[in-house]
Amino acid sequence: MRSIPVLSTNGEIPFTRSGIVSPFVSYLDRIGVPTTRYLEKSGIPPVLLEDTDALIPLTLAFGFLQRACMDEGIDSIGLRVARETSLNHLGPFGHYLLGSRNVLQYLTRGARLIRQIQSATSYHLTGAGHWVQFRHRQVGPYIKSFDAEQSHLFALLITIDTIRRAAGGRWSPPELRMPSLTPDALRALSELMPDTRIILGDPDASFMMPRSFLALPVGGFGAEEEVQAGDYLPDPHLPGDCLSSVKLFIESLITGGYPGIAVAAEAAGTSVRS
Repeated sequence: MRSIPVLSTNGEIPFTRSGIVSPFVSYLDRIGVPTTRYLEKSGIPPVLLEDTDALIPLTLAFGFLQRACMDEGIDSIGLRVARETSLNHLGPFGHYLLGSRNVLQYLTRGARLIRQIQSATSYHLTGAGHWVQFRHRQVGPYIKSFDAEQSHLFALLITIDTIRRAAGGRWSPPELRMPSLTPDALRALSELMPDTRIILGDPDASFMMPRSFLALPVGGFGAEEEVQAGDYLPDPHLPGDCLSSVKLFIESLITGGYPGIAVAAEAAGTSVRS
């Protein structure tokens, strides 16, 4: 299987979809965190969460999570949220993936679409012999270690859970690779997956599964949400250049008032002077 290339940032502002941020906000709401305050403090109008395809600057989304977690003493938020999230919770994107015929289509659909769901993110599916490797890559000069860890944990654990359900509910990958983990995250992941060997130091996050799993049907636990016809393509498209991304950034945040220069600089991953 051919590897899916990494999305080039080309200097544009990176974005993510509201549907990816919403499970994190919902989890924080359930445990009593004042999410509206943290969203507004991070420069994100809460109204954006009402549209699952709405675009939120990626650095502001990560900034929101980091502020909330640091202030509230929450560790491993990516793992915590993934444990309570399935594809059904990811809006049209998740429903479209649930409509896949089998695990292979599920993974290839995700690999094709993820670059329109979140900037600087890619899925790679490669195989050799009886094994297939799924890799999640998060790159960019604006991606901090906290950002990458939460993104990796969230993406891998939801993918593993989907494949586990297709395999009958008892499977765990023999090994899971991560670039790095905090001691708390490593401990929590080891407790969650006691039969999986966790290896640190890889450039990407990844896991292995038997090639035979690719033929397993995905439907059955979300059939009522399946997209039966046509391709899902989120709107608006993610921009591919700096000028378009700046225009889209202003449009996405104008619902909460014109963004200040400090918020714009944070979203672009640059300084106020630049």
